[in-house]
Amino acid sequence: FQVSEEGRGISSISPMLTVTRIHNSISAVSNIRRLLNWSKDFARKRVAFGHKLIHNPLHVQTLARIQVELEGGFYMLMKVAHLFGLEENQVATDHELMLLRILTPLLKMYTGKQSVAASSELLESFGGHGYLEDTGLPQYLRDAQVLSIWEGTTNVLSMDVLRSITKTNGEVLRALLADCMSNIASVPSSSDHGLSATRQSIVQAINDISSFAKLSTTKDETFMMAAARDFSYSLARTYIASLLYGNASRCPDDGRSTEVAIRWTLLNDLAPINKALDNERIYSKTDFKNDHAIIYS
Repeated sequence: FQVSEEGRGISSISPMLTVTRIHNSISAVSNIRRLLNWSKDFARKRVAFGHKLIHNPLHVQTLARIQVELEGGFYMLMKVAHLFGLEENQVATDHELMLLRILTPLLKMYTGKQSVAASSELLESFGGHGYLEDTGLPQYLRDAQVLSIWEGTTNVLSMDVLRSITKTNGEVLRALLADCMSNIASVPSSSDHGLSATRQSIVQAINDISSFAKLSTTKDETFMMAAARDFSYSLARTYIASLLYGNASRCPDDGRSTEVAIRWTLLNDLAPINKALDNERIYSKTDFKNDHAIIYS
């Protein structure tokens, strides 16, 4: 049976795509959480170099970095799930609908890649046990790999982000950046140097994204196609940074939330597209020709 007008197939199934992409992101985040919980328990029992792993600074640092990634992905997931609930109940504002349109592919893209990287790292944390099939652990890495493939690969979703911006004449991008600014509206006290620096980093990333978007209007199609992945990563990382900052600013006495927000901006290049602001060759036709030559010459 024909379920839509001819040429309107994707538009007709777009609500389903939103659901399945959110489900994919739930799987990605929960995969990290389960492996991380097991790894934290393992660290309390496994002895190496004369001490339990929980007392090894390098091992704990590795797990802490994954915990920060997990919380970033989780906060973005909960934000998108909330927006989807508003849409499903037909109470979402135009601003919230614009946010949902651009955040859904960003969420699926970013958490899918997070899960693959974190799962691989966490399997290492078990040493040889992470490789042996009878532990059941290797399956989690194999299962994680599909999360960045189905419902849109990283490149496909990056192009979908560009499509959403083009089709709304930039409205979805303006909504995302405005929400970022709203999330960091609270200014920390002058004595809280760590959170102040975090806010400055987020503001700088927002400005870089805005400048890059303006720059792209003067470029050809090759420029934005080549930049699509870095641009999407910039949006995802900066938005997550604003969510973590917002959470920390609402809980000023919660040192842990503050540390997570600070570490997100320290460990991640919030706006990797900023390199193109100072180098005209980045994402250019010349770059594309050189990429082609590197691969096929």
